[in-house]
Amino acid sequence: MKATSYRARVFLVAQSKPAVLLLTVCLLLSVSAVGQRSYNQWDARPGRAAAPAALATARGKLLMAAQDRRDSLHREVQWRQDSLQLATLPDSTLVPRGLGERLQQHLALGSERAYFNQLRRFLRYPAAALRVQLEGKVLVQLVVSPLGYVGNATVIQADFKPITTESAQTTAAARQAMTDAAIYALRRIRFTAASSTSTEVITIPFSLVD
Repeated sequence: MKATSYRARVFLVAQSKPAVLLLTVCLLLSVSAVGQRSYNQWDARPGRAAAPAALATARGKLLMAAQDRRDSLHREVQWRQDSLQLATLPDSTLVPRGLGERLQQHLALGSERAYFNQLRRFLRYPAAALRVQLEGKVLVQLVVSPLGYVGNATVIQADFKPITTESAQTTAAARQAMTDAAIYALRRIRFTAASSTSTEVITIPFSLVD
């Protein structure tokens, strides 16, 4: 009887081994499939994140272009307003011609109050230059019409000295901003009337220390 029972148990174990093996294989395949699916999902995430980054870059460029257009329009409106105000200036606020020579020879003193008042009104130290602590001077040639308006302004020379170490692109932007600021201010200077067109060569200094 005991021998018969032992053989029955051996037979049942032998019969159950294929089922156990089949179950083990199924479990391994299931785990492998889950792992592969998890890997694929993780690997795909950077691809989905790239699209928002590209959209953000494009949006930033559009915003910068729109800001440039607004700044350009603001400068144009400001220039027209300044021109209208200069057209009504009394004679006491007009700058006598020969200003460049007098400034070069340090003969200005108090007689150039009209020039310095106008320059103080229109000249601004650019924010881009302040950020990199850029100093220097801009030499500009002006063409003055018989009525005393500056018709053209050309930069002859520009010397700048950055105090801090910045990238070339940042420094170049600051240099351009200082040049534009000098031209902007000088084109709004109103000179006394004359019988013909004349030229003035004027240096605009930019210094962080008075």
